[in-house]
Amino acid sequence: FSSSAPEGPERVIDATDPWGAGWQLPGGLLRESIRSIRRADLLILTRCDAVSDRERAVIRDRARRLAGHDRWVESRFAPTCLARHGQPDEPVGNLSGKQVLAFCGIGNPDAYWTTLESLGARLLDRRSFPDHHGYTRDDIEALAAWARSHPNADGFVTTQKDAVKLRDCWPADAPEP
Repeated sequence: FSSSAPEGPERVIDATDPWGAGWQLPGGLLRESIRSIRRADLLILTRCDAVSDRERAVIRDRARRLAGHDRWVESRFAPTCLARHGQPDEPVGNLSGKQVLAFCGIGNPDAYWTTLESLGARLLDRRSFPDHHGYTRDDIEALAAWARSHPNADGFVTTQKDAVKLRDCWPADAPEP
C-alpha cells in the first residue's frame, strides 16, 4: 500500500463469496456483520482473478454503498512455491500435470481446489475440514490412510496453514503432505 492509503481498519472481501451467505460464523462465513463494513477505511477484494469483471463491478458497487466510500484495492492470490518441511522450496510449476490428493481446513476450500487446478494439478481426490480445524490424532490417521490408499498419486498437498499443524505428528510411513 502507498503512504497515501488511509490508516485504520481494513475489510477483506472474498470475491468468490463476498457476503458469506449473509450469515456470521458459525452459520455463515462472515466474521462480523455486513454492516460493519462502514468502519473500514479501506476495502480489499481478494481472489479478483476468480470472478468476471462484471461480478467485481457488482461487488464493488454494493461495497461502496455499504461502506459509504470508494477506497478500494483488488488483489489475487499467487502461489510462489511448493514448501515441504525440512526440504528446499520447489517451483509451483512442478504441480503441472501431476495427479494429486489435496486437503485443507480453510474457509473457502473451493478456491483452494481452483488454485491447484490453475497450476495444472489434476485432483484425484480432495477433503476439506472446517476453517481453523484443529487436527486430531484420528484425523491424522485417516488422512495418512487416505494417502496410502492412493499409491499412484504423484503428490499429497495441503495449505501451508494446515501443514504447520501436522508437521510434528505426521506418521513416518505415510506420504508427506
